[in-house]
Amino acid sequence: MKLKYFTLTLVALSVLSACNIGDDNDAEVSALQAQVEQLQSELDNIDTSNEAEVATLSATVAAMQAQIDTMTAELVALQQASDNASTIEDIARLQAEIEALQATLDALTAQAPVLGSNATSGANILFEDSDKILRFAIFPDTQGRDDDNMSLYVDVDKDGNTLSIKEYVGVDYNGDGYYDAGTESQNDAVKANDWDEDGVSYLVNVEDPFHPYIEVDSAGEPIVVAPEHRKDFGPDWKVLPLPLVDAVTDKMIELDVDLVLATGDITEYRAESDYVQWMEKVAGPLTDAGISVFPARGNHEIVNGRNWPAWFTNEQEWERQSVNNVFNDINPYEGYEQVDFDQGYKLYQAYTGALVREHLDNGKAIGFPGAEDLVYYFIEDKTMFIALDFYFAELHSSAYRGTWTILRDWLKEVIIANAEDVDHVVAFGHEPLSTKKRPQTYQVEIYDAYVAERIALQEAKDAAQATLDDAVENSASDEEIAFYSNALETATSAYEELEEPSLNGYDIGQLGYLQLQDEAEPGLAADILNLFNNYQVTYIAGHDHQYSRSLIHPTSDDKDTANGFTQIIGGNASWKAYENLYGMHDDHETGLFINNFYDSITGGDLTNSEGTKYASITSDLGNGISFVVIEVNGRQITSKAYYADHTLTEVDMNLGAHYDYDTNAWCKYSGDFMVEGAVTTQICNEVEWQVLDENTRTTDATVRVVAPDQNYYAHSETPVEDGYIGSQATIIDGYNLTYNSSYAATVGEVERLRELFSMSWFVDSDATTLSDVLYLSGNQTQEGSYFNQYGDLVAPIVDVDTGVLAEGDSASLTYVNQNGEEVNNPTHTTRDGKFVKGNDIEASLNPDLVNGNPSGNDANWNGRYLADGLDFADAMTLVMTAPEEYTLTDLTIGRYDEATQSWVPAFADECYVESGYSDHYSTYYRLTDQHPEGGYQVANCQQRYWGYVKDSNTIWGFVHTDGKFAVIEK
Repeated sequence: MKLKYFTLTLVALSVLSACNIGDDNDAEVSALQAQVEQLQSELDNIDTSNEAEVATLSATVAAMQAQIDTMTAELVALQQASDNASTIEDIARLQAEIEALQATLDALTAQAPVLGSNATSGANILFEDSDKILRFAIFPDTQGRDDDNMSLYVDVDKDGNTLSIKEYVGVDYNGDGYYDAGTESQNDAVKANDWDEDGVSYLVNVEDPFHPYIEVDSAGEPIVVAPEHRKDFGPDWKVLPLPLVDAVTDKMIELDVDLVLATGDITEYRAESDYVQWMEKVAGPLTDAGISVFPARGNHEIVNGRNWPAWFTNEQEWERQSVNNVFNDINPYEGYEQVDFDQGYKLYQAYTGALVREHLDNGKAIGFPGAEDLVYYFIEDKTMFIALDFYFAELHSSAYRGTWTILRDWLKEVIIANAEDVDHVVAFGHEPLSTKKRPQTYQVEIYDAYVAERIALQEAKDAAQATLDDAVENSASDEEIAFYSNALETATSAYEELEEPSLNGYDIGQLGYLQLQDEAEPGLAADILNLFNNYQVTYIAGHDHQYSRSLIHPTSDDKDTANGFTQIIGGNASWKAYENLYGMHDDHETGLFINNFYDSITGGDLTNSEGTKYASITSDLGNGISFVVIEVNGRQITSKAYYADHTLTEVDMNLGAHYDYDTNAWCKYSGDFMVEGAVTTQICNEVEWQVLDENTRTTDATVRVVAPDQNYYAHSETPVEDGYIGSQATIIDGYNLTYNSSYAATVGEVERLRELFSMSWFVDSDATTLSDVLYLSGNQTQEGSYFNQYGDLVAPIVDVDTGVLAEGDSASLTYVNQNGEEVNNPTHTTRDGKFVKGNDIEASLNPDLVNGNPSGNDANWNGRYLADGLDFADAMTLVMTAPEEYTLTDLTIGRYDEATQSWVPAFADECYVESGYSDHYSTYYRLTDQHPEGGYQVANCQQRYWGYVKDSNTIWGFVHTDGKFAVIEK
């Protein structure tokens, strides 16, 4: 129950009536009296058996009453002072104070706007019956990488003649079969031991990437490419991971998304070339396909003051880190000097910021005053989107204030002003509230302790040095000098051996920054978290180069409950990857899904058959790409995490690897690099996208967080909206035995993830069903896999002889039953770390593991799987109330089959029992080999029983999947 109105005592009402606080005093008092009566009605109807609910309501009422009583007394005192005032000025001043207090009092007694109250009306419409689905995608981090992996230079022409010069072989960025930006030498008088940015570039033919050669003119001279004519990018420049980015862009276009949110880190060096590549390879194809792009800046788009002088120029030049290193008609710094430091803001405005400016100019977006193209919001099909920038504070004000302190009032204003007219609020920015690759707020003291120890050791070293210097200066004995020298050596060793913790300074996620800023403005963190929670903001971020879905909670008391809002970290489209180091936030986060893809194996040198090293593969690359698509159907919001694994490396891109749009395939080459006569082969493999994580619910759904080994119990009834028949359903049994686990390395914890289980209701527009449609989501999200810190699946080891688990790290493979016995999880699930709803049938079946099926009838189970064509998850007992005008035994619970787009019975006839439900059928408490009617179990029916309860006119039965369920005729 939620308190909708705050109350005034009758005494307070009478006092306010006597005060001259407004022309329409009687109306105000009447309205407040009505609120008192409404509250009294709610108190009269409260479920008094729910002690927690009663206590919460009573405490809220008492606190508000005390506050209002205090304000009432202040109003009376002010009114009396006003009556006794001797001058017009005193009266005016006091009257103004009265009006200010009255405004605050009105705010306390006002009802906050309700999300979506003026948006979608009536019953929820199923996705397939909806005439408008808003589909948007999150484009994750795309940072480029250094093009410096090749070791063997080309020094021959087409005929194999050795030339007097040599050239580097880089990435053919524009795909024309030539590399034209090599700049030839690594040893240069201007820039010793670095690439010669201003040097000569020779034109290299890379049509056969394993046999490149230098093009020559008719006189046999190597062809030189001037900087202003180069179409590729030089050695050690950052080059977008083209095969990965192209695949993501193409998939988003294929999925026909309406708009794309780019969460930042589109650049690595913050250089102009980085922006140009992203605009050409990402924004260009998307906008050409009619897809609107809305960017936010990442930390890699921010140039700090320390490196600004080195990167700044207001002239176009060929320099990898320059803000003007592309020869085009864009020069955002013309006329500016180095002292005009702006974080690279004008460069942003010239490229991705120009996309935002277009939205602002055409009225699509509304910006935060003074930073309109950095922080802005727009509304699309009753969904509000808010772009956040975490780095604009010093641009906005010379008096540094944190982002959240500046944005708090604006966020409140725009969310509350629009809340009633939208069904959903989406906030997107670069950094997560809770990050997985950096320390959380509670670990700041670790770094503080390190800093304090480092200072102490430095002081000890300095003191030892001073003592030794003093001894030498005063001609101390050899023994004393030796003693002081040893002391200095000891102090120096202690200082040098102190290792900085892997905390990367204070990069502690936006929860950390929010709480640090809260120290300056107490109440800030609570304001922001409660605002986001009250309006169920979906918070979308990048930065971590991995996928994660979780709930963020306003307080630590809410952890592991549904009182929270969703955070999604949107995946990765770059080579860069991170381990899962810190896991979920201890106080403010409940983990629901995590998938990082960090290749800890690949790396090392490549040599040809002649033993010549020609390239070095960078270690610790990502071995997968992912992005998120979110679909909005009225009150329903569905998130899908798309994933594709790959074995591509940065060297492959140097050697011609690319994404082929026509065949949706990654193509790469193999051969013997620069060995005469060797054959080069191209191999193309289709990109195999899969949905790793999917979750759906409506804003009016019944929602629960279900912890491992916890019961799924939940009851739900159709909302009070026009169009519903009026139905109810209950999950009366079933346990979360199938959950993923993930190891967070730095904190040394194995985290067991939770399920966000929801029951949403929809109307059946075709009137095929006899009840409203119940959509279950969350049971099938996880499949029992254990992932290490790199995101690698750690497969369980099975004893083939006995068919039981012998060794493994996934706690969900076994559980302890009511007799204290460790037994196998009876749910046949994939445990392959790759969830594809309805398509993992063969992977689900392990003939070597009985999986808790006591009679060992695997063949029957296998047949049941293949017949149903479904992935199974935890067994839950669903009860639905049948309509009274039908004969109960003529009805059953139906499941909507997505493949045939038809309703089919959810239960098998042979598994019917003439009985109400008993917890003896439960996973935890079943009689393992006994049929409920006596004798042995019906083959194929363990945890598949169903039946009727005639007294309550209900149908019960086991379900094992997410999806749509309703009462249907047999």
